[in-house]
Amino acid sequence: HLCSSRVVPVRVVRALLALSTAARLHRPDDPAHNGCIASAYRDFVMPGTAPLTPRVRRLSKADSAPGSPPTTARRRRSSCGGASVAAAVSTSGTVATAVTATATGPRSPSKGSGETPTEKPPQLPKLSGLESCAPDEVGLDAKSLEDHRLRNRWQSSLGILPGLAECVIAGDRVAYVDLMGSADVERGTPVRSSTLFRCFSMTKPITAVAVMRLVEDKKVALDDPVSKYIPSFQITKVVKPESAEEWGITAQSHDHLEPMQTQITLRHLLTHTSGLAYGPDRASPSEPLKASNAAEGSYIGLVEAVDSGKIQTLEDFCDALAGLPLRFQPGTQWMYSHGVDVAGRVIEVVSGRPLDAFLREEVFQPLGMTRTTFFVGRDRARDLAAMYLAEKEDVVDEENLGALCRLKRVDGTLPEESRWCGRNKRVLAGGGIMGSCGGGLVSCLHDTARFVTMLANGGKMQSGRHLLQHSTVRTLWRGWLGWW
Repeated sequence: HLCSSRVVPVRVVRALLALSTAARLHRPDDPAHNGCIASAYRDFVMPGTAPLTPRVRRLSKADSAPGSPPTTARRRRSSCGGASVAAAVSTSGTVATAVTATATGPRSPSKGSGETPTEKPPQLPKLSGLESCAPDEVGLDAKSLEDHRLRNRWQSSLGILPGLAECVIAGDRVAYVDLMGSADVERGTPVRSSTLFRCFSMTKPITAVAVMRLVEDKKVALDDPVSKYIPSFQITKVVKPESAEEWGITAQSHDHLEPMQTQITLRHLLTHTSGLAYGPDRASPSEPLKASNAAEGSYIGLVEAVDSGKIQTLEDFCDALAGLPLRFQPGTQWMYSHGVDVAGRVIEVVSGRPLDAFLREEVFQPLGMTRTTFFVGRDRARDLAAMYLAEKEDVVDEENLGALCRLKRVDGTLPEESRWCGRNKRVLAGGGIMGSCGGGLVSCLHDTARFVTMLANGGKMQSGRHLLQHSTVRTLWRGWLGWW
């Protein structure tokens, strides 16, 4: 949500990052409920600790260096306000889902008061088809959640995000829901549980589940070579290690290339260890397209071909991608990549169905995810949340902490102008980003809650049937990067 902001409250960022990755809240007075929530989040919102007024500082390169928490992220990693779905699942069966959305909240805490904004706890909304419960019924701390709800509104008042929709689910029950602010600031459209958000890379776990459906049916195996299904990957070349930082390497740069020592497998695709990469991205086609490293630079031509409509199908995209050199030998390194997009093409080849049809029939319909789709029809355009960039204010009062950011709308001035509205011959992106500024599913809090509840419950759906077998979901819970 903060991808374009240059000055941000660091502790606020840490809290948001912790929220989006935490799979469980724990009660500070109950050691048995130790969860995987980050210590930064505990420090920020747990009751009994004096809330600290966050200071503001200019971000440095160290903030995004390896080994440090990513206080800012590329758009595809953490996307723009009003444009992403975040969900986290723990193997203990507790799920935290957050859909970041698109209005301003109450004033920030008074300087030096050590207090959060005071507001009477509201009657929490419910999610259709999911049972609700009080937080303490499932071992969660209601005070922590209420403190978090108030701080969401404080962050909104700083101009960091236009609104928010999130829930916390334990087992099969919803223990917390918050719908805040506007999905479309200019039109005053409120955020609802049915508001559609651009999933971006949260499309990836859905595609991974679809792959595992095929694995269960014994139609594919995780260690199958990708070239078995997409022959163009049979002779893909690899950039030599000593040339990894060289710009301008193409398939014709023979002095800088070497043959693949190992074929790319489905496992490599799903774990981003295939040697594939991503090209540069941007908020809208009107912005310049700039690569930040050699890997991105080698993908500029591919990105431009998608943006211009020269590439219109997933089949053509994968064939073009296979013609670009891999950045390293498969299975030897990790790099965020188009791997899951290629897995989406494997689904198409094996099933004989377009990716959107397979996901709809094999994942969305069984789960009751009735609003999740790659394309929003014109009749539902007003359900799509607007997308914004948070730009820093020219003057920031560090002492009184007024508004830190102003919101800039991107992806069209009207819902109907969005790149996700209407089928615009867009490549179906199972990995969530295609070209420089599009791709991936749109979904809502209601649908996302159903999806992550299924994962947290070992593949079991609300109906009692299994979308995936428990053993398959346990495989998904494991740390795959330790396997190669």
